[in-house]
Amino acid sequence: MPIRSTLRSLFRRPGFTLLAVAALAFGVGGTTAVYTLVQNVLIDGLPYRQPDRLVTPDVRSPQGYLISLSVPYYRAWSERSRVFSSWGGSAGWSFIRPGPGGSEVVQARLVLGDFFATLGIEPALGRVFGAAETERGVATGVVLGYGYWRRVFGGDPNVIGQPFATDEFTGTVVGVLPAGVGYPSADVEAYVPMGALPDLPWEDRLSSFGMRAVARMNDGVTLPSAQADVNRVAAELA
Repeated sequence: MPIRSTLRSLFRRPGFTLLAVAALAFGVGGTTAVYTLVQNVLIDGLPYRQPDRLVTPDVRSPQGYLISLSVPYYRAWSERSRVFSSWGGSAGWSFIRPGPGGSEVVQARLVLGDFFATLGIEPALGRVFGAAETERGVATGVVLGYGYWRRVFGGDPNVIGQPFATDEFTGTVVGVLPAGVGYPSADVEAYVPMGALPDLPWEDRLSSFGMRAVARMNDGVTLPSAQADVNRVAAELA
């Protein structure tokens, strides 16, 4: 499919070098007025636990271009930072899944780390998976979005434990999210551990395949102090 081909080409031809990153910035606006607007309109209405403690760190090239995050850089941030309680990474992806009416494209999210715990998302059915289950070599559990569960599985409460086979992996349904809950929106149809795709550039620091991070600030931490902490990690990596 065109979407999948495009995404694969991104990490096979990394156009930017993250080694030359000059700055890391939280995308919350450059002024107090802008941040207040973003917080009141967007953050306070998000279906996550304490959404005011969540930030999305952005990586920019020396030329100012926004760059997606490689797995090695994600690990460096999550392991070296001091002011965050947890981190999660995710990237948009698409899979082909056969069904009774023919094959369909599933709009999914590849997940790495403490993704669900960081956002504070609890399932409506079953469970979500933790950080250890997102690594390579672990059995693949799939969490379904509420809308997809209703449309494809008819809202069957016995969906937990059913196989979930696609053109790139075979997994098992372990949970279903509540209605209206998802990341970056409730339109995501399935959440799949990143480890389900062992051929991703796991060890390539310069790779770029669309992953973004989300982190939860510790209580009492301000945005400026969080920014300073990420800048410190960036300096260590440089």
